[in-house]
Amino acid sequence: MAAGNDPGALPMERELTLTRVFDAPRELVFKVWTEAEHLARWWGPDMFTTPVCRVDARVGGELYLVMRSLQGDEYPMKGVFLEVVRPERLVYTNIPMDAAGNHLMEGSTTVSFEDHGGKTRLTVHTKMTGKVPQAAYMLAGMKPGWNQTLDRLGNYAAGLAWTDETTTFGRISGMNATKQPQTSADRVLILTRIFDAPAELVYRVWTDPEHIREWLCPRGFTIPKSEGEQRIGGRWRSCMRTTDGVDLWLSGVYRELVPGKKVSFTHAWEEDGKRGHETVVTITLEDIQGKTRLMLRQESFESVESRDGHGGGWGECLDKLAEHLAEIS
Repeated sequence: MAAGNDPGALPMERELTLTRVFDAPRELVFKVWTEAEHLARWWGPDMFTTPVCRVDARVGGELYLVMRSLQGDEYPMKGVFLEVVRPERLVYTNIPMDAAGNHLMEGSTTVSFEDHGGKTRLTVHTKMTGKVPQAAYMLAGMKPGWNQTLDRLGNYAAGLAWTDETTTFGRISGMNATKQPQTSADRVLILTRIFDAPAELVYRVWTDPEHIREWLCPRGFTIPKSEGEQRIGGRWRSCMRTTDGVDLWLSGVYRELVPGKKVSFTHAWEEDGKRGHETVVTITLEDIQGKTRLMLRQESFESVESRDGHGGGWGECLDKLAEHLAEIS
């Protein structure tokens, strides 16, 4: 066995400190780290979800998370809060486990929240020790995993801060077991992805009809026709054909076009020649050493159910976008 594939040749302990500045107030960032309905929406590396999330943010309170990969593999983790100083500091143990509850690693994490002129300077210090040989591989991926997780946190918190400053931090919910009154913030969809392509190219394939036909529809669907005027106030219109051969038309108007940085447009489905409920889609692009961090924000849905339905479709579209970019890069 090669040394690189031998867990015995890898360190079984790792310590890591990461610092970020987020475009959101400290109280909000603390809130989304300590409330389950928010934590579940951003926790974990890219392409992971957190279907199980329980948080009791008080000294002695428990934390329990289950991350799920695209392949359906689940990764449970538990912990106990040792310090809770609102909105300044969190200290908790974290213990990744296997499906049987056996400890794979044991460690602790300290999170500091500092006010930074209305923004938040966040510092994460975490130390982990492997308890089984396979944990060495998990420790080797600890830094990129945390970096991607903090990317998601930053985008999520910024999106909340932007959503509705007149509500309690623009709460985006839809995850409580009990029903809550729906606010404008409940009807906002936010997705983030990192693509292995420059921002200028991502911008081009999002605005050029020739490229749009290749990826902007769920799997199994096609786009036989797409047209648009790439200018502010310009109209766009696309035909999406379902697996049953039914043609669905959608259209809108471009609001903002900043090459390599931003695309914003209205979006509505058409039926019997009439446009239905209109939403607004905003795509922001950020260069990260030749790659692109994309944040998609769609707002003004009629309901939480409509928002969640669009989320699945957009997820497949972004998967196809990544594949298309790989083909043409």
